[in-house]
Amino acid sequence: MDSQQMLNSQVTEGQITAAQNNTNMETFLYQNSTSLAMKQAGRIFASMASEILDVPQELTITDESGKEKSLNLLESELDYDTGEEVVRNDVTKGRFEVYADTGPSYSSQREQAKVEMAELYSNAQGTPEGQIALLTYISLQEGPGYEDFRRYANNQLILQGIKEPDTDEEKAMVEQAAQQEQQPDPNMVLAMAEQAKAEADMAKVQSDAANNQAKLQVDAYNAETKRVDVLASNELKQVDAAKKASEIRGNELDDLQKMAQAFMPQSRTVQ
Repeated sequence: MDSQQMLNSQVTEGQITAAQNNTNMETFLYQNSTSLAMKQAGRIFASMASEILDVPQELTITDESGKEKSLNLLESELDYDTGEEVVRNDVTKGRFEVYADTGPSYSSQREQAKVEMAELYSNAQGTPEGQIALLTYISLQEGPGYEDFRRYANNQLILQGIKEPDTDEEKAMVEQAAQQEQQPDPNMVLAMAEQAKAEADMAKVQSDAANNQAKLQVDAYNAETKRVDVLASNELKQVDAAKKASEIRGNELDDLQKMAQAFMPQSRTVQ
């Protein structure tokens, strides 16, 4: 079956199926051969890695997602628990197994992820999941014009805990964000201070009102006491005046009686 027949639609369904099966078999043979070749190359490198990677050095490795990052081999550091120096990422020790697998390329996976994130965002707009899908979609964009957008989306995913930090810069960004969360917001501190001042002013007003009320009560009590004292004093004065008047009358009566006795003739005694 040639291409001209396919263009003219002069093929049967069986011929199309046979062509697809033939293509699938060729793809399988190619992928299998590639996998075996990569596995053998990995075995050769693993057998000599312990001999050629015997000094501290920095390597660039690629993770499963196709992202490159730096790794320090034979890095020495102090173990604070034991007090001894230990060596990290020592490839001169241990045994390594090589695995090889073939499948869609990283670029194909990236494009597929972009399509899926765009569809997820369109179905979940206005939700936290939709926002995450949008940030992920932006972080998968390529090209020099998207560099700032990719950096922003990647940082947001890391700060929200969706993605783990990889580089030292990203880890420092997470630590700085954690420290800023622990520090109080200046605006919040100012608002709390204003609230405390308002509460103190209100307490002072209430205290002054209570003191004024108490003072008014004391003044009223003192005024009533003075009024009672004045009334009692007046009554006492009236009693004293009546007593003196009574004494004066008594004295006048005694004087009159004495005067009457003085003018009356004395009686003589008959013998």
